[in-house]
Amino acid sequence: MIKIQEEWLNVEEQQRPERIILPVCVYAFEVKNATPQTSKAGNPMITLQLAVNGNGKTATVFDYLVGTQKTFFKVKNFCESVGIASVLVADGVLDAADIVGRKGACKLEIEPEQDGYPEKNVVDFYEVKQFDPNDDDDLPF
Repeated sequence: MIKIQEEWLNVEEQQRPERIILPVCVYAFEVKNATPQTSKAGNPMITLQLAVNGNGKTATVFDYLVGTQKTFFKVKNFCESVGIASVLVADGVLDAADIVGRKGACKLEIEPEQDGYPEKNVVDFYEVKQFDPNDDDDLPF
């Protein structure tokens, strides 16, 4: 239940948060939130909220990891990007709670305006982290 406050009702005075659209490129990201859900098709899914850093700004980008054979490549690349690929073979379970705060890199694209929704950044792919045993940095570059 949401209790509406009287001061909320004056929409003209409310500031809309700035929408940040980053150019197409590979960027560092951090997982700010991961929520277990079910896709429209009934498959297990994790909704990711990524803080993507580029051009001196941080954009919020949402992405979806769906638990199907067809989309496993994306789940695998995400896990490799954030350095938890071993979880896929260890117990075969990717838990949303275990990925919050993880860092990696992804290539962003720009999805044009459609169906009344403004343009937005979307993840094209996750950059696979190259592991260097002498490097303790969380970021892949």
